[in-house]
Amino acid sequence: MSELMLPGVPAWIFWLFCVLAVLIQGISKSGFAGGAGILSLPLMMLVMPVNRVAPALLPILILCDMNALYHHWQNKVWRLVWIIFLPSLVGTLAA
Repeated sequence: MSELMLPGVPAWIFWLFCVLAVLIQGISKSGFAGGAGILSLPLMMLVMPVNRVAPALLPILILCDMNALYHHWQNKVWRLVWIIFLPSLVGTLAA
């Protein structure tokens, strides 16, 4: 676990900042805080090496999206899903 923490950062500060970042991200994903989720990245950069922050946050973001899909699956409009899905698929394949 020490490879994820910056030198000199106490463990309780590390976990406090990580929990706050995840809570901010979750609240923002739910729509209550608007763009506040952008604060989770710099918050974690205060206690983690910069090159480890994005790989640590990516699984959290994916789990938040999967949770949203699970809860809103019945509310889908297939026409809108295809409008978004096809360009994103082309962009992913091009990258």
